[in-house]
Amino acid sequence: MNTPGLTPLFDAEGKFIWNTLEYNGHKLYPFPGLKEKLDLYRKSFPVFDDDIYLLTYAKSGSHWLFEIVMMLTRRSAEHRKETVSQHMLEILFDPTAKQSEGCRVISSHLPPSVLPPDMLNNKSAKFIQIHRNPADVAVSYRHHLSNKVTDFGGHLTHDWESFINQIFCNKEKMCNLTWWNYTTEWWTEFKDNPNYLSVFYEELKESPVKVIGEIAEFLKIGADKKLVEEIADQVSFDRMSEGKRKNEILSQFYRKEFTFYRKGLVGDWRNHFTREQHERFMRHYNQELQNYPELHQKFIQYLQP
Repeated sequence: MNTPGLTPLFDAEGKFIWNTLEYNGHKLYPFPGLKEKLDLYRKSFPVFDDDIYLLTYAKSGSHWLFEIVMMLTRRSAEHRKETVSQHMLEILFDPTAKQSEGCRVISSHLPPSVLPPDMLNNKSAKFIQIHRNPADVAVSYRHHLSNKVTDFGGHLTHDWESFINQIFCNKEKMCNLTWWNYTTEWWTEFKDNPNYLSVFYEELKESPVKVIGEIAEFLKIGADKKLVEEIADQVSFDRMSEGKRKNEILSQFYRKEFTFYRKGLVGDWRNHFTREQHERFMRHYNQELQNYPELHQKFIQYLQP
């Protein structure tokens, strides 16, 4: 429970939640060697003009977005053996490695105040962020954490009520910021950047061809309608879960039956929230997003009971 260099967090009753890495004022998920990586990256991080950075809050569609961008940049709707974990800055990505094919695609769950300054200041790179409504994120997040069997952070044993009340909405207890802190920090920093594109999970689910076409246009990739339609078909939930789940290298840290591709639904939160939990959650939502009307309007329709 107590690991040197990490800070253990406990709930109001003194029950252990997880270990975190204190870094630059944030409590981060303690991937092995993360502090050393970030220290090094803040001093120097090699960048290229055609870099593509994928920014996601956990359980918001990072695997989905990664697959789409990889297919677009390689101009092929074929699934690749590599997974997003191999391109994630805080896990396995090696910035010193030479590009083997095409441009670099780098993913991260980290907030901007922690990422390498050279990366954030890369004026020629493209930044794509996928957002998902916080109620569905909360459900998927708890499922994800409760299925771990070995964990450098901590195996979550809290029930659903405790998770959404004491952890998910609590900035003092949540790793990598709360959904609200993370989302608004990125929005404030980047929403007016011409090299930044916001993609919304729900819109991608409803109109995949349209949204994938918009991503291709943003990346200045000459993807014809046929390729976009093929990609939309190949990244549907059923195809993704069938073609990628066996290659996910982090599966060793989870129960045997666990998969990173659980349901992929919009509105599954309605099967988990009680009326009282939803009302409490929405009070928090309205308070946190009251100064961000554009974001508020994007999500509110998906949070109705």
